[in-house]
Amino acid sequence: RSATPRQFELLSARVGWLLAGQELFWTTDAGDNWRLITPRAFDEQSVADVHFLDEKTGWVLLLPSTGNGAGRLARTADGGATWQLENVVLPGSDHAAPYATWHLALVDAIAAGDATAARRAAARL
Repeated sequence: RSATPRQFELLSARVGWLLAGQELFWTTDAGDNWRLITPRAFDEQSVADVHFLDEKTGWVLLLPSTGNGAGRLARTADGGATWQLENVVLPGSDHAAPYATWHLALVDAIAAGDATAARRAAARL
């Protein structure tokens, strides 16, 4: 497979993730081997963003490829082995305020390096 890397992060000396094209990969051996962990959603959705708080907890924002329809947020608590999908209300819609408030709380907690606050914000979803 050949795709342009879009995002990459090492979470420790050996564990990390790589978003290449629309596929999300996971390594536990500093990049010697990669396992596909892309959350499966509707074919009409594209991976817009990825963030992992630690080696277990992460989120993937899926947005409609066509620009129409609902977004989805996939979250994992086991390093991408399993994913839970939630519909999200995107900014600009009538119900964006709760999502925007949650998103800002999560981003602020992550930026501050406050793992406890980030987990609390994520649990509100």
